[in-house]
Amino acid sequence: MKRFIRHSGKDVPIITGAGGGKGGGAIAPNSLFSTDILYVTNALGEGPVYRINPNGPQDIEIQDGAIDDLINLDSNGLENTDKFLTVTTTGTVTQDPLPKFGDEIVTPQVFASQVTLKKGNLSGIPSSSITLQETSANDWDALRFTFIIEELFTSDTSGNVNARAVTYRIRIYDSLGITLITTVEKTISEKTDTAYKFSETITIPIASRSANGYRFSIDKTSDDTDNPRLRDTIKVVGWDELKYSPQAYPRTALIGYALKAMNEHTGGVPNFTSMVKGLLVKVPSNYNQPILANGDIDWRELEVAKPLLNLFTFSDSIDNAVWTKQSATVTANSAVAPSSATTA
Repeated sequence: MKRFIRHSGKDVPIITGAGGGKGGGAIAPNSLFSTDILYVTNALGEGPVYRINPNGPQDIEIQDGAIDDLINLDSNGLENTDKFLTVTTTGTVTQDPLPKFGDEIVTPQVFASQVTLKKGNLSGIPSSSITLQETSANDWDALRFTFIIEELFTSDTSGNVNARAVTYRIRIYDSLGITLITTVEKTISEKTDTAYKFSETITIPIASRSANGYRFSIDKTSDDTDNPRLRDTIKVVGWDELKYSPQAYPRTALIGYALKAMNEHTGGVPNFTSMVKGLLVKVPSNYNQPILANGDIDWRELEVAKPLLNLFTFSDSIDNAVWTKQSATVTANSAVAPSSATTA
């Protein structure tokens, strides 16, 4: 039966909804977050140099522009270490590796296309995994695998959205793919509706390391589902081959930049510029910079004017017997010397 209401002198029908839902469900907040951080190491030149960025981070440019958005301009003027960080070495013969930057040698490997993992427990949906993938031939200390979870949640008919679990497994074999070296199986039980990037590092036992390299397999061990309310898409992006070999690069001045991906600082590796203070000199190949007892460069050679040293013996005592006189008579201390003393 239709109901009407009087409006502007006319009867107008009242329109109501069908009364379907009973209100929105509760959506749990995301509990998985990831941020890419760029690590770049630049060799500034043969060291030692005197100072790098002597005025602080104001001496640094990215893409030929100032980095005001990465500096605490309203306080101490230093780097905002939540977004940006630099470390340096000046190129001494005794310098340590750059912390965080010089601890390992990384050889990155990326699949031509990301591999979506499927267990294959559903009819009509084949399994999808990585099987006995070869690494490069080297006795790597560790392998680091990169994953992306595009979605991970469960929802019900009332609109409630909550966490869901997904389990993956990594198996590492010898170079022939016969002997199993180690297995790692992990379950992630969280909630996210945005892409979450993470990595899994597996150290190769010392006894199993081989210059021939390794093979590895990655698969999903939790069940697939065809329920549209359940999401657990996980993909493999690639892997890094790691050698734990700290690199100090003596006689090379280095700077390491760490930059958080945000705002305009995304989408590629930018150009970094720093100010270097020192001397440009041409020196022989056997030249050695003066070194202090603790191994540091003796920069006093540049900053402190050294008094002149007279290498002539008895230069103000010509009457001394070490001088040979011919057809001359010497009278000591009879004239004013450049020092204003009567010693000439």
